[in-house]
Amino acid sequence: MDIKIIEDLVCPLCQGKLKISDNLANNKDLIDSGNIICGQCNQKYDIIDGVPKFVVKNIMQDEETVDGWGQQWQILSPEINEYFYKNAYTRFEEYSLTSEFFQNKKVLGVGCGSGRWSKIAAERNPKLIFALDLSAAIFTAKKNLSDYKFIHFFLGDMAKTPFQTEYFDFINAVEVLQHTDEPLKTLKHLVSLLKKGGYLTFSLYNASADIIWKNKN
Repeated sequence: MDIKIIEDLVCPLCQGKLKISDNLANNKDLIDSGNIICGQCNQKYDIIDGVPKFVVKNIMQDEETVDGWGQQWQILSPEINEYFYKNAYTRFEEYSLTSEFFQNKKVLGVGCGSGRWSKIAAERNPKLIFALDLSAAIFTAKKNLSDYKFIHFFLGDMAKTPFQTEYFDFINAVEVLQHTDEPLKTLKHLVSLLKKGGYLTFSLYNASADIIWKNKN
């Protein structure tokens, strides 16, 4: 975890300001393990293998579902991963999400899995990418995308994220909302993270098409 991004994060429980535990804050810029502490509610979040874990028991989704997806993204064959990547790439092309579109953009990918959507966005050179997943797949994504230093990884719930409101220019939530307890509530939360003029793309299984929505508020 890059220590500099702590200023851009908030506590997912109370939206309070966060800080790195004192024994780490002055030692290094990249943190592999330790704690993040909320200055308002004192909730403590672990940092595991460089990934902050913004999960507390009362907001976590069904553990069996989460574990299942985490295992799936870690054991898929290279051929299947390549299929998923090409599928995601084709959809980006259909959206006309070009390098010009992503220039200087702050991007969020929720339910990022092994990181295929984040990789395609990264190839278009945005300002930064935050990749979030509730399962152990986030560690697979971190490994797969280690060459992109502007991607930051988070273990957390897309319905209760550690991100500031009106922060992102683009949010990708394709084929993930149906895995939350309250998809509409989750969607509203994601919308709150968009800047005015920002874009959110999302879809559900068996939908006829993805939806790209622009925040005009």
